[in-house]
Amino acid sequence: MSDRCPSCGASSAIGEEGRSHEQGGVRYTLMRCGACTMIFWTPLRMPDRHYYESLELDLDSSYYETMHTEGYGELPIHQKPFFRHCRLRQGQLLDLGCGDGTFLRFARAAGFDPVGVDFDAASVESAQRQGLEAVSSSFDEYFQEARQAGMRFDVVTMFEVLEHQCDPVGLLRGAFELLGSDGLLAGTVPNRVRFKPFGIDRYDFPPHHFLWFSRDVLEAMLSRAGFMDAVVSVELFGFRMDELRNRLGRPVKAFVARGVRGRSQREPRVPGASSASPLRGSRAQVLDAIKTVSRLAAAPAKIAEAAGERVTGRGASLYFQARKPGLASISH
Repeated sequence: MSDRCPSCGASSAIGEEGRSHEQGGVRYTLMRCGACTMIFWTPLRMPDRHYYESLELDLDSSYYETMHTEGYGELPIHQKPFFRHCRLRQGQLLDLGCGDGTFLRFARAAGFDPVGVDFDAASVESAQRQGLEAVSSSFDEYFQEARQAGMRFDVVTMFEVLEHQCDPVGLLRGAFELLGSDGLLAGTVPNRVRFKPFGIDRYDFPPHHFLWFSRDVLEAMLSRAGFMDAVVSVELFGFRMDELRNRLGRPVKAFVARGVRGRSQREPRVPGASSASPLRGSRAQVLDAIKTVSRLAAAPAKIAEAAGERVTGRGASLYFQARKPGLASISH
């Protein structure tokens, strides 16, 4: 098992005492780099696209199922800082990890000409159904095709993407190459020192999240990838009521989607066509109802968590912006 840091490449990482996690028959160990302080899980081995396309995720299946069916109407709260901090309102925009295309829709309304990339084909299909330009591909494959086509973008965004990567610097450098002169990079990652009164969040474990970022680690990584004028801000949004409503609505939307599919499955079928078991649909609906009740019960705790975040200043997200040097900067 390699302990080489995915941020700075140093081999001085040491294990965090008592921090291990087992998922899918793989035991992961939490490491801290002695050189740059990046915290990461090993082995660094990303799951394939079927992990996110599956509707049986232990993490929160209703989240991805909703993206795969009708998408979300509201802009996710971790994407809102872009429209507060970014002064640009036009140009070619590439969104890496576009999901169901919600951000693409808002970016287009703001004046951008956006395209999205995601290796979750089901989510990309949801974006395409909304009339958005989205491509199902790995980032490496898309970077190669875009370079061969001579494509350049004014803005590249990646919201909640870097923490999933085994080679985050490689991803940043790929984005760097596709940006035009003075092009802008923007995105978010979870803040590892955020206010966590209830312990580590479920999604902070592999194979979902591999990397735990601090502001200093993120700034150094952006510089290492070639960017300049990096600004990293702590976003104090916690679980505001709009995000809380979004979270509570996920299982409700999934419940409705499954109900529609369940009714369609009960329609008369053409002889010889395969049939789905109604027991599976009923079980899924019961599970979704249980999730809805559990989220309602957790609402007071989430509101208290958001208040604590604001008092301590330890926000849940790190928003970053950085610039690719222009020709004048390079010449100096």
